[in-house]
Amino acid sequence: MYKDLLLPRDKYEEVMRQYGSSPFTFEIEKNGQALYYFGANHSHDPSNHQYPILRDYWNKFVEVTKETERIALNEGGLRKSSEDEVSAIVNGSEAGLLTYLANKESVAIASPELSDSELLKALPQYSVIDFLLYWFLHFVNNYQTHADPKPNFNESMKRWFKYHNAKEPWNKVDFTMEEILSRYKKIAKKDFSELESQKHLINPYKNIALTNEISRNVGELREVKIVSEIENYWKSGKSIFIAYGSGHLIVQRPALERLLT
Repeated sequence: MYKDLLLPRDKYEEVMRQYGSSPFTFEIEKNGQALYYFGANHSHDPSNHQYPILRDYWNKFVEVTKETERIALNEGGLRKSSEDEVSAIVNGSEAGLLTYLANKESVAIASPELSDSELLKALPQYSVIDFLLYWFLHFVNNYQTHADPKPNFNESMKRWFKYHNAKEPWNKVDFTMEEILSRYKKIAKKDFSELESQKHLINPYKNIALTNEISRNVGELREVKIVSEIENYWKSGKSIFIAYGSGHLIVQRPALERLLT
């Protein structure tokens, strides 16, 4: 049911052009509850234009929902608490700042995401190495959103590799970074360079490589999970503040307006 309510894939480019430049926002208010959705750009730069907008949008939400139970939702897993806004953004982009703001207001925070194990189980047609390459390209894209001077890439890549070697389900698989980069070369038809954008290889609306196909299938599963969890929180009587990437807002908005109004 949820899948059928999402924005159709062939309508995405047309609708995205109507929104203009991110960040995007929209609200739903009904029977004293409110949903505020902030469609972010994932920047790790504290001077990025989205952050004053996010702060103001959060403050508006806090004021409007002061008589209701509230929850904040962020993308990509829970973030560690930070001592100040700058470190929150540098370490966790808009999710880090939302965590900081929610903690100040004693608002609960959650991240409605599927685990890597759940995704692997749901998409058995892809090899573990191809899945790891897909996540590695996301890591590279995230690294490139850091403000200059960026952290050392090789050190960051080593930490990524160490983390996945210790995390389920990847800790059950014998893999090396060399294997991942070799698979990249086969798929991308060239050697990997951290100086080049990799967005085209994880864009679900392109058909360049296998990683685009993985992105489409992972994205669809995630959208359904996120929308279903939002509906559950809404039905429990909570007002909801959401900070997810702008693409998620575009895809989920028709479903949320149908389900929550």
